[in-house]
Amino acid sequence: MIITMLSKLFPILEYVALLSMIFFQLEPRIADSNNMVMRCIDEEREALLTFKQSMVDKYGVLSSWGRDNDKRDCCKWRGVRCSNKTGHVKVLNLRRSDDENARGKVLKGTISPALLKLHDLRHLDLSNNHFGGSPVPEFIGSLSRLRYLNLSCGTSLLKVPRPFQYLSGLVYLRLENSNLFSLGSLEWLSHLSSLRHLDLSYINLTKSSDWFQVVAKLRSLKTLVLRSCALPPINPSFIWHFNLSTSIETLDLSDNNLPSSSVYPWLFNLSRNILVLDLAFNSLRGSIPEAFQHIVSLKSLHLTDNELEGGIPKFFGNMCSLNRLFLPHNKLSGELSEMIQNLSGGCTMNSLEGVSLGGNDITGPLPDLGGFSSLKILILGENRLNGTIDKSLSQLLKLESLSLGRNSFTGKIPLGTQLQSFNASVYAGNPELCGLPLPNKCPDEESTPLPGRNDGANTLEDEDDQFMTLGFYVGLILGFFVGFWGVCGTLMLNRSWRHGYYNCLTGMKDWLYVTATLNIAKLQKFRN
Repeated sequence: MIITMLSKLFPILEYVALLSMIFFQLEPRIADSNNMVMRCIDEEREALLTFKQSMVDKYGVLSSWGRDNDKRDCCKWRGVRCSNKTGHVKVLNLRRSDDENARGKVLKGTISPALLKLHDLRHLDLSNNHFGGSPVPEFIGSLSRLRYLNLSCGTSLLKVPRPFQYLSGLVYLRLENSNLFSLGSLEWLSHLSSLRHLDLSYINLTKSSDWFQVVAKLRSLKTLVLRSCALPPINPSFIWHFNLSTSIETLDLSDNNLPSSSVYPWLFNLSRNILVLDLAFNSLRGSIPEAFQHIVSLKSLHLTDNELEGGIPKFFGNMCSLNRLFLPHNKLSGELSEMIQNLSGGCTMNSLEGVSLGGNDITGPLPDLGGFSSLKILILGENRLNGTIDKSLSQLLKLESLSLGRNSFTGKIPLGTQLQSFNASVYAGNPELCGLPLPNKCPDEESTPLPGRNDGANTLEDEDDQFMTLGFYVGLILGFFVGFWGVCGTLMLNRSWRHGYYNCLTGMKDWLYVTATLNIAKLQKFRN
């Protein structure tokens, strides 16, 4: 019976053993001097070291890379991540922070084609380094498994390598470049059918007349950033033949000097799911279009530095997802109270976190803002506002950024933790405004000092407080002397009391010692 069962189990065990052998043969394992298992593949380690040799690394960014025994596992090197299953390098992220870039603590040199030996590389980020203005290497277009590519602020985009069109699996592409080199046709982009994030900011696209048609073909695109690209105006005949992706959630076309006629006709065909829209620093004219209300999921709208006129339409009050509305440096006019009323007419009052209306031609007093409990940013400087600052402003406990300067406010700044914590420049340019944090006092402050202010004048309450404080310290000192010498003096003068006191202390010590000894003995016996 047992022999029969073993004969049936043997093929199964043999099969499991064979699979185990195959698994361990495939798993890359290299033992170092401490018998530790390393996942790094020799060919890829050497490729990375070749890449390092092409870099000028003054600040030790790649100091963890090397051939020493304690550095041989390339999967543990800075910026390198490997697959847990195959050991292949999947991520090379040597991005430097903006601060490090500004201070020059970056990598320099050239990008070595040795990276081609990283056969399973999915994520490559060499941004914010200085590669001497060298163009984007041709070979990067041959890294066919790439899903993420960020070469911003490091290379010169004289032209996009032709092989880029073969990166059909690319999901994230950022080539933001401050050197402002000019590109021609963007037709190569249309082959990147999986692209979800595209950022070509600060690249001169004046000659890229096909930018709109190409971008419209990227049906998976969720984020499009073309900031400061000198985009050419859109040919009206193309607008009705090409619709931008309905999947777009973030659209940034700021600082392109685009006129209204190049933006509005296609903008409102965008997805109702768009979350962030930035059209700042363009040439949008006229009143704010009512069609904005159809972008119902909009969270952030930036229309800074255009030529928009009129007021804030009522529909903004019913955009329940809106939390940032930035309209500074336009030609908006009208009473501030009416604008605030339009914003507070619905659910927006609960969601709004930032409002910027500075640098316009808005008039009137500051209305009640107490209902905007989530407000963190309020910019109203450089308008023609007047009257006193409403006390409701002191109820905005989440307020982090405030600007009321260069208006005609008068009177005293309301007392409140938030309002007095801001710098005086927040209120500058209002000659008749007074009170903290401004240096000029209000008339009533001469006789009634503000809390925490020492102006040299003591009121009756101040004198009472000083008297009570002095009495407290005198009583504390007398109590100490009376208590201390009342006990110690008695023991020093009365011999029998002194002996009794010391006998009591000795008895307590003996009792503690015996109790501890017995408990320790019981514990040891219990363990044995």
